[in-house]
Amino acid sequence: MEGIVCPRCGGQATPAPASSPPPAYGQAPYAPQYPPQQAPPQYPPQQAPPQYPPQQAPPRYPPQQVPPPVYAPQYAPPPQYPPVYAPYPQPQSSGMAIAGIIMGILAIVFAFLFSPLGLIFGIIALILGAVAHSQRQQNAMAAIVLGLVGLILSILLIIVALVFLSMLMGGF
Repeated sequence: MEGIVCPRCGGQATPAPASSPPPAYGQAPYAPQYPPQQAPPQYPPQQAPPQYPPQQAPPRYPPQQVPPPVYAPQYAPPPQYPPVYAPYPQPQSSGMAIAGIIMGILAIVFAFLFSPLGLIFGIIALILGAVAHSQRQQNAMAAIVLGLVGLILSILLIIVALVFLSMLMGGF
């Protein structure tokens, strides 16, 4: 009978005798006996690295004069910005201008309903608009325009009413 070959080392194992009983429960199974291993092969000793000649120091040159460092030319500081001025104040809308607008609207309405009252409201709207304009208030021109329109309408309608009354009385 031929022996068993070890897969790791290639050695021969001796088989167990045929008469031995199988291992009992809890015992280690049969392990084949291998012959002692051979020593690893000897390789030639490593060679020492080659020796190079020692390096020489670089030659010494005479000291050179180093020119002074060149700095960027000095410029004048940037010019100062002009002072920041507050923006021109926006005209403010006030009660005078709003009251003038309301009186101008009433002058136009009352020019058709009752012209003498429209004439009074138109004059008041002109006065309030002029005062608001002198104070540089917003909407002052609207009050002046509405007051003028109400005043002119009231005057025209008063003239029309007088002409109509004179024709009824038989004047013209």
